[in-house]
Order: sequence, then structure tokens, then C-alpha cells
Amino acid sequence: MTENALVVNDESLKRAKIAVLESKSVKEVAEILISEVEALPPTPKVPAVPAPMSLTPEFISALKKLPTVFGVVMPTERRTLAENEIASLYEERETLRQVLDLLKNRDAAISETIRHHIDVEAENDGMANEENIDAKGHYILCAPQQPYRVPIEGTDREWSSEYREGTVSVDTSLLEEMAESGEISREDYLSMTKEVRVFDEDKTMKSILAKPERLSIIRSITKKSGSGTSLTVRKVNKI
Repeated sequence: MTENALVVNDESLKRAKIAVLESKSVKEVAEILISEVEALPPTPKVPAVPAPMSLTPEFISALKKLPTVFGVVMPTERRTLAENEIASLYEERETLRQVLDLLKNRDAAISETIRHHIDVEAENDGMANEENIDAKGHYILCAPQQPYRVPIEGTDREWSSEYREGTVSVDTSLLEEMAESGEISREDYLSMTKEVRVFDEDKTMKSILAKPERLSIIRSITKKSGSGTSLTVRKVNKI
């Protein structure tokens, strides 16, 4: 291992060594080291508002046509299809897609519009923190088990912006880059790969058992995606 390898703090190193001895997976070892790894900060930017949409003539035509083509061919047993049935299924699928494409885009635009409302509301209330945003540029105003809620007038529902933890992954492609740049030694690289030079978990764990300081290499190739939120509609929980 070279001088350029990242150093892991003693507590993380201790816990990671125990995990190796307990035959944990590389991902589990990486999760122990993740406290040392910062998630890539999202690029601060104000996301664009959804573009205006309208019901196109094609959509209206497809919507009118849908009742006449929907479910025309629905076999109740395994069998071959007649040529006209195959044509009917194609016609139905194309009609469905014309309708669904616009509906999906509008559905996404609705969620994005609510997110903008939440962002501006947070700015007006002094709750906005530009250092705590997701990959799309929206503020993360919620926390685990603490969603940010927006009541929906006239209903018992509310928009609920809910916290999603970033995921942990080990980017094995970085091993070759680190070896080529001299950040890790050839010996370290070979100890974690097979003859075809692909990352191998079993070899890696044996390599770490032989030289625990190689845990810093796992730290170097461990990534964490940025946290974010999911937006849904839930029934209001009346206390």
C-alpha cells in the first residue's frame, strides 16, 4: 500500500477488522467505513419548474379510441393468436402508450410542482438550507421518521415528503485506476482481483485478513449516494 492510500480512523478500523473476522461481506465492511466517506455533494442549483403541458390532439384522439380497443384480446388459456388478434394487441398497446406517456409526464410534473411549493414555503419560513439539498436541487426538509407535510384542502390527505437514506456501494472499477496511478501497490491490486482482474470478494476478505491495513483501500473505493426524498399522498394521521 502506498502513502497516498486514505487513512481510516482507529474506531472504524477496529470495527471493520472484527467484521472481516466474522466473514461479513465487502459491502458490510464498507458500510462500517462509510462514516469516513462523504457523499458527493449535489450541485447547488434552483431546479427548473415543469414546462407547461396541454392535451394534444393525438392524446385526445387516443383517449377517445381507448374504450374501443381496451381488452379486446384477453385469452383465458394458453394458445396461439390469430393475425387480427396480434394486430388488435398492437393497436391497443400503441393507444395505451399515447395516453400513458402524457399522463406519466403530467404526474411527474405535479410532484415536481409540489416540491417547488415546499421549497418556496421553506424559503419564506426561513427553513431553507442550501447545504442540505438533494441531487435535483430541492431542499431536504424532512428527517428519518419525520416527513415534511403539506395538507390537501378539502380532504383527509396530505402531501408527505419523506426522507430516503443514500445508498452505499463499492466502486470496484476504481481499483484498476488506483493501481495504474500508483495510489495502491500492484500487490494490493492483485490481492483483491482474480486472474481475469475483476474484483473478487472472497480474495478481498482474505487479503484484508492478511493485511488489515488494506481496509483503507475499501474505504477509497466506497461511495455513498446523496440523500433525497420521496413524495406521496397519505391519509392524515389524526392524533
